[in-house]
Amino acid sequence: RSSLGKGRAMKFRGLTYDREKESYEWVYGMPSYGYETDEIAEIGTVYGDFKEIFPDTLGEQTPYRDKNGKEMYTGDIVALEVDGQVREFVVDKATVDREYNALQGFTGKDGSNTVKVRLADVIIFRWIDTEGIIHQLLPCVDDMGVSDTARMEIIGTAAERGVQESESKGKEQ
Repeated sequence: RSSLGKGRAMKFRGLTYDREKESYEWVYGMPSYGYETDEIAEIGTVYGDFKEIFPDTLGEQTPYRDKNGKEMYTGDIVALEVDGQVREFVVDKATVDREYNALQGFTGKDGSNTVKVRLADVIIFRWIDTEGIIHQLLPCVDDMGVSDTARMEIIGTAAERGVQESESKGKEQ
């Protein structure tokens, strides 16, 4: 059995279209590649069947839950109040480079009082400001020890917004 982190089973989801119900729905399980392709095309469910998904909707479960206890997946859109305004973030996974101040008395090889680190394959919250600058925020805790993820609320997914936008464009034509 595959596991991720502290003995947690890996879990993914993808958006599928149920022709009988004529609606989109999420399926959960492990991703599977399509025949003769390197693109994820379906999800193998716990029931032993495979459901075809839209590959760009694949999301991986994170170790975080929102303020309502709902599991966060990559691709979720979360809302968080920051500096008196509600901002929307997309949950994602990335490798990020950061520069931190070193502890007092320590200096880097270059003599500076900062250290550069690369954090590989970490969960980030992506936000685009009004000037179009992309920010990649790492999960943090406030002065009271409360995680910002515990104050976030899942308000949708990038995949669902994409489907809604494409359907509304189709109706306009």
